[in-house]
Amino acid sequence: SSSGAINLNSGNVVYLDHDADVTISFSNVSTATQVTIIRTISQYDITWPAAVKWDGPTDEPVLSRNTQSPNVGQVFILKTADGGTTWYGYEEVKSGGYELLTWGDNTVGQLGNSQVGAPWSPPPNSANPGGNLIRKPAVLGSKTNWTGLVGCSGGGSTFGITNENGELFMWGAQTHGQLAGTTIASSGRRSSPTLVSGGGWNAERTRTGCENQVSCLKNDGTLWSWGYMCYGRGGNVPVGCVNLNSPVQVPGTNWASNFTHSRGGGAIRTDGTLWMWGIGLEGNLGVNNRTYYSSPVQIPGSTWKQACGNTAGIAAVKTNGTLWTWGRAEQGSLANNKEDTNYSSPIQIPGTNWAMVGNNYSTKAAIKTDGTLWTWGDNNKGQLGQNQPESSDRSSPVQIPGTDWKYIASGMGQGFHYAIQTDGTLWGWGRADYGQFGTAPGIDAYSSPIQLPGSNYYYAMHQGHSACALRGAQAPGSRYK
Repeated sequence: SSSGAINLNSGNVVYLDHDADVTISFSNVSTATQVTIIRTISQYDITWPAAVKWDGPTDEPVLSRNTQSPNVGQVFILKTADGGTTWYGYEEVKSGGYELLTWGDNTVGQLGNSQVGAPWSPPPNSANPGGNLIRKPAVLGSKTNWTGLVGCSGGGSTFGITNENGELFMWGAQTHGQLAGTTIASSGRRSSPTLVSGGGWNAERTRTGCENQVSCLKNDGTLWSWGYMCYGRGGNVPVGCVNLNSPVQVPGTNWASNFTHSRGGGAIRTDGTLWMWGIGLEGNLGVNNRTYYSSPVQIPGSTWKQACGNTAGIAAVKTNGTLWTWGRAEQGSLANNKEDTNYSSPIQIPGTNWAMVGNNYSTKAAIKTDGTLWTWGDNNKGQLGQNQPESSDRSSPVQIPGTDWKYIASGMGQGFHYAIQTDGTLWGWGRADYGQFGTAPGIDAYSSPIQLPGSNYYYAMHQGHSACALRGAQAPGSRYK
């Protein structure tokens, strides 16, 4: 029906089959209550109670309109510990998983197609590069239950993926233990997705920005890391540099989202606090000193929404729409109109309608709530998307044309970016010599966005000279933060 008034005396499992827009409200709420709402897919909207804090904290989940979905629908969990004054909400079951596509460089099997390329001869941008790369997105396998992506660059790039069952699969380079469970070797690699032991993995709220190290959340709010652990980079090894080929837990619980950067990692808890760890020599940890920490330390504030990092500092958005940067500055990477001044605590960038940030190897990009897309930093391959000559670096945000941008990718792609528009199309710009944009050989870079083949993209990630994406029925980027 169209009624959204829910009397919890009648039970706390609600089957919502709404034939009109509906506003949810509750009555007879106990002090500590969990409500499960099972929604049948429809074209109509839901207005949630204003007291609901989503995904700690992120935007409320996007409602699927795909009435042809083979699954029953979406399942939302709402919890309160104060009789309904405040609620914590998250999406437990989505309207369906996604298929996986990979493309680009394949020298260590990072495309996951059971093939491994040989050393480059002839060069990658030649007319006949051999079996080393795929020049446009190609569907990998027949599974459509994938949910999230993790990875890192270094050694040729490593990718990982989680599915609806909470399983984690890894493939690509294994030089420092990145594959989590196989022998470490300088020439180690896996050319097809391989199951990592354990379960409950959830890569839907992870952003990547480091080499040879992987981190991933679990559904129980714990965070785990493995690979290259040097002076606290993994948040769990106190001293020295070691390689770990099995996941080790980062101290703490209630982690809602996480990211890696070239000197370590960071994560946001469900209460909106932001924590950092790793090497702080350039101020990357944002705690007003330049030491290292092998376990999480808190950055001031409790309204952090989403963050990312790379070789050139950290960027983060708060729930009030403000954008903050700190850490290593090179070629304008902190967006504060300065070229190379490091900062060891967060500095605010002008504007109050920033929605999300993303990164490649050395630059960053951000989307505002009005759908505009902005970039800054290094432009050695046109990765700022300004249709300008290479090496036109920018130390403050510059706009890429358009107002329909929905999601900006993260990863350690060297010299290129990806973003998804509201219609589910995938766009890229920057370095193109490894087939990053599905174009014919002969063009080294694009300094303005071009559309990749296909549609209905949900998420993309880039590492090194390779990329992967999820494609399915849901709106782009509705869960990835």
